[in-house]
Amino acid sequence: MNHGKARALSDQMMIFYRLYNEKVLRKFGELHRDVVPPAQYLLLGIIAEAGRITAGELSERALMQKQQVTKALNQLEDKGMIVRLRLPDNRRQVWLECTPQALELQRAVTRETQSRLSSVFDQLEEQDMDDYLSAMQTVNRILEKFPAGGKNREG
Repeated sequence: MNHGKARALSDQMMIFYRLYNEKVLRKFGELHRDVVPPAQYLLLGIIAEAGRITAGELSERALMQKQQVTKALNQLEDKGMIVRLRLPDNRRQVWLECTPQALELQRAVTRETQSRLSSVFDQLEEQDMDDYLSAMQTVNRILEKFPAGGKNREG
């Protein structure tokens, strides 16, 4: 393993995180926060992407403690955003699914976020947009290779 490159990547990620938060995220970070706080929205996004997931898997993917996840899930259930399903053949296993209300909220937030991001990125010159798009596609392709839950490979 090349620890020098890993360190350089870590440094660049911290710079990216700071710049992205400062220059982009603040322009739309408060979307629907009054309905669903960011931690709950993260959980909704994972549930929606999975379609159906257990609380244990959700906790692992969100990198949150099970107690935190349980509390957030209770709040989301109270808001009508998720349902807990018990399968007839194994009543101890509980599956989580988003409700239509949660999926509509996600679509609305996605539309607003895309609109606001477009207005941010429209400020870039054409070549900068092409470079940014190419870089994001590369980063996303690489991120897809990471194991869920942030498990590290031993090196």
